Amino acid sequence: MLNYNIQMMVFFHVLTDFLFGRSAGLICALCCLGNLLFGQGAIDGYLKGRGNTDVAITYAAESYETYYFGSDPQSVDIEIQSVGFFLEHGISDSIDLVFTTAYLDLNAENRGLQDAILALKYRNQHKKLRDGGSWTMLTAVGLGFPLGGYSTETSSPIGERAISFQARLVGQWQSASGIFAQLQSGFDFRIEPQNLFAVPVLIRTGWAGKLLYVDGWVERYRTLNSGTNTQIAGGEGSSWWKVGGTLYVPLNQKLGVVANAARILAGENIGESFRVGGGLVVRL
Repeated sequence: MLNYNIQMMVFFHVLTDFLFGRSAGLICALCCLGNLLFGQGAIDGYLKGRGNTDVAITYAAESYETYYFGSDPQSVDIEIQSVGFFLEHGISDSIDLVFTTAYLDLNAENRGLQDAILALKYRNQHKKLRDGGSWTMLTAVGLGFPLGGYSTETSSPIGERAISFQARLVGQWQSASGIFAQLQSGFDFRIEPQNLFAVPVLIRTGWAGKLLYVDGWVERYRTLNSGTNTQIAGGEGSSWWKVGGTLYVPLNQKLGVVANAARILAGENIGESFRVGGGLVVRL
């Protein structure tokens, strides 16, 4: 197994190479879930524990008036409603199983069960710090695949019916009071319908307490060697800057409510979207 120093070297090497490009290093500002990516929604810095299962049912509304075909902005009028399903189960104290999917409704021509992610999340290291805080490193690997038979030939399909392999390395520091800072990166390798390689970088910070969880995050996602879409979500790869946040309030030991929002700030082959959502979380 990689030791702590080697893990950190590999982790930050990925960040510096791909956040802005190979010519720039990483300049982090910790600041304040949309796309079914193995990123801000599916993978966090916590494990459920052996035998524990969290299930979330969410609703989200997303809209945008500008779509970047390559880097060329064009006016569009897109509104998407979605119902999402998320499950995370603790196989052991150090391994979780994660499953997520969603039903998307854009219009009568473009609606249906979209893609799913099935993943394993493994805790490489959990270290107690002298001040009462902790340092945790996690590795997650997953497979993305289509569930529905939606069309990809329309002018604005709800997905690409893609098959992809995804991997993340997550590093998270948390204080004794619950304040945390997280850094995660890795890669997405899409096998079908065409090969594409992308590198995401996510920075998240917030507070995790018994009565409240709140976070804010910024994500840089960059597809390497992508083309220019000729249709919305055309499958040539996308790059973007996205910001967002999450609020979770437990109602009791078994039930909680969650709200979240996200916005695309800039990118290529992506809509300049704003999304708000909320839902219920049940612990089984």
